[in-house]
Amino acid sequence: MPLAMTRPTLHPKSRVYRLRKPIPPQYRETAVRLFGVKSELTVSLGTKDRKEALRLAPRYLEELERKMEAIRAAAERPPQALTHMQVHALAGVYYKERLANNQANPGDYLAWSVEHDDLLSACPCDEMTGEWFDYEPNARAITEAEMFLTEQQLYADASSIYAMARALWLAKVQLAETMMRRSKGDYGPDEYAPRFPDASTLPVKAPPKTATNAPIVTFEELVRGWARDNGHDPDAAIISRSYYERSRTAKRLAAFLGHDDVAQVTRAEAVRWKEDMQASSKKKPSSIGNDISEMSAIWSWALAHGKAVENPFKGLLPPAKVRKKKAKRRPYTDDEARQILLTARQERGALRFLPWVLAATGARLNEVCQSVKEDLVMHGEMPFLYLHADDDDDRAENEGVRSLKNDSSRRGIPLHPRLIAEGFLDYITSLPPGSPLFPDIPPDPRFGRRGNQAQRLMASFVRDKIGIADKRISPSHSWRHWWIDQARRAKLQEEVRNAITGHVDNKNESANYGHGLRHMPVQLMAAMEKIEFPDGL
Repeated sequence: MPLAMTRPTLHPKSRVYRLRKPIPPQYRETAVRLFGVKSELTVSLGTKDRKEALRLAPRYLEELERKMEAIRAAAERPPQALTHMQVHALAGVYYKERLANNQANPGDYLAWSVEHDDLLSACPCDEMTGEWFDYEPNARAITEAEMFLTEQQLYADASSIYAMARALWLAKVQLAETMMRRSKGDYGPDEYAPRFPDASTLPVKAPPKTATNAPIVTFEELVRGWARDNGHDPDAAIISRSYYERSRTAKRLAAFLGHDDVAQVTRAEAVRWKEDMQASSKKKPSSIGNDISEMSAIWSWALAHGKAVENPFKGLLPPAKVRKKKAKRRPYTDDEARQILLTARQERGALRFLPWVLAATGARLNEVCQSVKEDLVMHGEMPFLYLHADDDDDRAENEGVRSLKNDSSRRGIPLHPRLIAEGFLDYITSLPPGSPLFPDIPPDPRFGRRGNQAQRLMASFVRDKIGIADKRISPSHSWRHWWIDQARRAKLQEEVRNAITGHVDNKNESANYGHGLRHMPVQLMAAMEKIEFPDGL
């Protein structure tokens, strides 16, 4: 007999109909672990029309039932204890698969270097001795490890999942190091591959379950489910680029196959789709790789959530044309910074202040361009620019959802006295309520973002008008490098720099204690005042 709360109900904010299904108390701990919810499962019906909601309800109710069955199975099935050798053998599977998928076209050295540094920043280091401590996975890493084991058709106990998270971290660090070598053209022997135990030590996987008379799961359901789990609202008036691109690729796949039934997609069909794209003279290898990568990610999500029994796209990424090595990004020199900022004084609108804001804050271009007038906040007499993501429905009409790179990016940046002297505070005050900081930069018509338009504007200004052609310069992001160098010259502590730039600060355990410098405006303003601008400005 159906439980209560399975008829469509209106969401109190969006007024879109949804289904809700309560989770019995004995299963709630498992539900939190698997789906991040505790008391109930919900699914949006994507409509504000009651009749349409009632028509769609049975199909979406089946989705909730499948999730509930997965919760029951995970809660009632005894977990498997993995040996230390099995954990590292599985880490080897992770390492080797991703190496195989990436090394033919390793991409940018800098990107792998940044990923490598970000991984190491999660591992505490004694600043006095330089000794690295053991990596301690956070909740997100634990969830990722459990998801990886689920994809391998393994259900492990808590200690095995914890060990898996640590092993995956090490595999990621070593993968980044290998890819850094590959991006420089070094395809010599892989020094890390031999360390992983032989595949014969892998644990026995549970046989995939095949359901009889199982309801049809469509491509759209997968993409929408993936989107929700990755923070993209498929029902938003202005959708995210990530959701849009995967939805579009799924529609192209359905058009090619002649159906959108997940259960019918076989390895042979996936290969046929890939070969058809390769036969097209209009498809570049990189585009083919993107399409397959997107669908592989969607089917991995489906596999983990019991909506598919295999990922037919896994391992199908074609080798793409090897890109030329990109030069390492560098900061502006003081002479270049002076030239740009002096020229900006002669401009109007965004070009008048955007270069100055980037130079004076060290912020990312997208963070600044998605901000609005009300993001200027006062701490006493000290003005701060508050950078944050949207909360629920908190966004302006026709504007894209504001997002940040990570939780550490949420911060308040004190306005540098030189920026105030340039008239930026008066400029913000003159804007109408709710106005973006730079209203003359139009938002992207599909995704409502101003960052891409601003990127082109800055590139044209720096490259064409100023005449800086050095490819190591990123017209916008080189300001972030410049600011950090200025902070080093001012001898600002790393914790202070991180609080202003939004970088992750996990060098020692004390970084996780207290509110941190982000909540100390007086200290941040004092630090910002030490940042010096080039002479002659």
